[in-house]
Amino acid sequence: MERNIRQFWISVPLLLIGVLLICFVLYNIAKEHKRTTKIDQEIAKHEEVVAEISGENDLLRKTISYLKSEEAQKFNAQKLGYQSEDQNVVSVRDADALEASIVEDLNRAQEASSLPKVEPQ
Repeated sequence: MERNIRQFWISVPLLLIGVLLICFVLYNIAKEHKRTTKIDQEIAKHEEVVAEISGENDLLRKTISYLKSEEAQKFNAQKLGYQSEDQNVVSVRDADALEASIVEDLNRAQEASSLPKVEPQ
């Protein structure tokens, strides 16, 4: 009986130490899981921001490409009145009116010189 009591007093502290050790390990595992979950959430948020910024960068690249294009330069020259010194800008609204204007100018030039008269087509 004395042997059983001695084993009891030895086994209870060992059992208690084992339970405390298991609780400590489980606590640290839960703490680490919570930390990694928080990090994963932050990574997901940052990936969304990266995707949004990437979309904005693509839009800016397309805008810059358009602004460097000849089409945009012609628009600026015609509609906004910008042109460089080596450019001549002609804005044509109606092809028939343009043809009549050219014929008129040629006829005026013919009257001033000896060129034959031009008829509209």
